[in-house]
Amino acid sequence: MRTATIITITLAFSVISPFAKTTPVWLDMDGEIVASKSEATFYLTEELKQQDGLWPYKFYYVGGTTVASEGTLTGGDIAHSTGIGIFKYYHKNGHLSQMLHRNEKGDVEGTVSYFDESGRLNKQVNYVANKPNGQVIKFGPHGIISESYTIIDNKVHGIAQAWHENGQIQSQTNFVNGLKFGESKTYYESGYLESTINYTDDKPQGCKLEYHDKVDAIKTNTKFDDEGRKISSQQFTIDGELVYDYLATYTGQKVVSDEKKFKNSIVIFKKHINEINNSKIIERFDESGQLHSRSEKFNGKKHKLQVFVNFFHHEVTIENYIHGELNGEYSRIDRNGVVREKGLYLNNNKTGTWEYYFDQTHRIENYNADGKKHGKITTRNNNNLLVLEHYHNGRLHGHSESYSQTGKLSSKGSYVNGERDGLWQYQESSLDNSTLWKGTYKQGKKIGLWNGYLKTDHKIAAETYDAEGLKDGIHYYFFKDSNQISETAQYKHGVRHGTFNSYNKDGKIAYTEVYDNDIKIKAIIHSISNFFVE
Repeated sequence: MRTATIITITLAFSVISPFAKTTPVWLDMDGEIVASKSEATFYLTEELKQQDGLWPYKFYYVGGTTVASEGTLTGGDIAHSTGIGIFKYYHKNGHLSQMLHRNEKGDVEGTVSYFDESGRLNKQVNYVANKPNGQVIKFGPHGIISESYTIIDNKVHGIAQAWHENGQIQSQTNFVNGLKFGESKTYYESGYLESTINYTDDKPQGCKLEYHDKVDAIKTNTKFDDEGRKISSQQFTIDGELVYDYLATYTGQKVVSDEKKFKNSIVIFKKHINEINNSKIIERFDESGQLHSRSEKFNGKKHKLQVFVNFFHHEVTIENYIHGELNGEYSRIDRNGVVREKGLYLNNNKTGTWEYYFDQTHRIENYNADGKKHGKITTRNNNNLLVLEHYHNGRLHGHSESYSQTGKLSSKGSYVNGERDGLWQYQESSLDNSTLWKGTYKQGKKIGLWNGYLKTDHKIAAETYDAEGLKDGIHYYFFKDSNQISETAQYKHGVRHGTFNSYNKDGKIAYTEVYDNDIKIKAIIHSISNFFVE
């Protein structure tokens, strides 16, 4: 049977004979018989009957009564018949999709018409012996011809034309064996020339000129080499001002190009690409010509100077790279031109002196070649010292001290290999109190006697620690406004062990707890009336 459609429906039957009943025959997308409705795309129910020497048929879409296709056969035996005459194919909404004619051999011959889902004609193609051959016409949404060209041996040949919706010519290009050849022109809807260029074997040649609409002013002047590769291009405003410039040279298939953009005659963008050494540089400038951002890559990795603008934080970051690793000067600058951070990188590590600025605060850090803090580090506010530290190969080592914003000492002591060691004092704050502790550390652990003082230098605590840094022995705590003991506590190697007493201000015991290895074994209230007195 020869009733194949151009839109992928192939009616290939091997076992169908003339229908004597209206029992559905199920067909898949390719027109092959299938066993059930669930497998089918189309179905056929009507009995085939001869009319004027031919046998008309209709296929329907499964799930409804919409005709999918219709045509005529040379016999009632579909498997051994040839389709001839007019054939029509429909969208699922019932609108015509395609219409064609088959000759006595069953070959598509003459004009094939295509329609969109609204039923509007959108293309006509001439066929000879089942192949596109001859004129092709396309139509726009309002039925006006939008394109026209000729196909010979399945290739575009001769003049191809396109039109705007207003009927004005849009383009005119000559083809030879499917390749652009000779002059090609495009036009604006106004009818004015938009561009002109020549082709040889589908490659642009010589100069391509583009014009501004309705004026005799060049918009773009682009030149191509014999291989059809762009070697230069300039763009101009309607007043003739240069806004874009491109230059390229080729070594084999690799290009070296430079691209620039201008605004008010000032360069605002640069791009350099070198495919020979696999490098790329992109630079952006503000309207005054000042460098705005810069990116350079070599073999896909950042290389040399990089400038990055953070619009959210209104900052500019300046970095230097060697083959993808930070090397050289680094700085971060705010919108007012004030440096907020600066220093050096070596092989992706901070090295040497680094400085940080925030409002009135200035911090200085020092690093070794491995990127570890090394040497003195200071933080100052309005030139008043806040932090002084010393590091050795990334660890705190040596004298350290810190101060509050008001200049009050917060901590003071020494580190050895990252651990507090020797005499120390540090400020410990709570919701209702601030205590300055003084004592001794050994390898990061408190040892011996530690005394606590209020900011008035009044002593309020005396604690003792064993060699392992655990509370040990009797701890004494004093009232804030006198030297009278307010509490005593006994510890043994970090756990409560012994008597815990709370005292009234008259020196008498108000409450006692007794612990054995952190387990409370006794509690005694000595004076209820004075129990809640501070």
